Amino acid sequence: MVRSCLIFLITTVGLVAAVGCRHLPSPAASAEPPALPVSKPVERELTDYVDFTGRTNAVEAVDVRPRVTGYLMQMPFKEGSEVKKGDLLFEIDPRPYQAQLGQSQAQVELAEA
Repeated sequence: MVRSCLIFLITTVGLVAAVGCRHLPSPAASAEPPALPVSKPVERELTDYVDFTGRTNAVEAVDVRPRVTGYLMQMPFKEGSEVKKGDLLFEIDPRPYQAQLGQSQAQVELAEA
């Protein structure tokens, strides 16, 4: 039995060696090159432009700070619009200032009397 296993093993090793030494032609060398689809260029008019997203800032910016207190009656300009020197930006309620002016004038007249 050992002898028959040994013969089987030698025969198997011989067959594997014989099959492994054969040179098969490579499939790439024998095959034809693959057919590739080809398209013709299309002629048309193009518009050159580029879209960018971002933010824009004004060239010059001014902070408006009040020098007096009071209630706003009107704001005759639109926010973000261009303004020039001397343009009216805000109209403040004049009644508290007129009352204070009248009180000061009355004190002056009282002091003169």
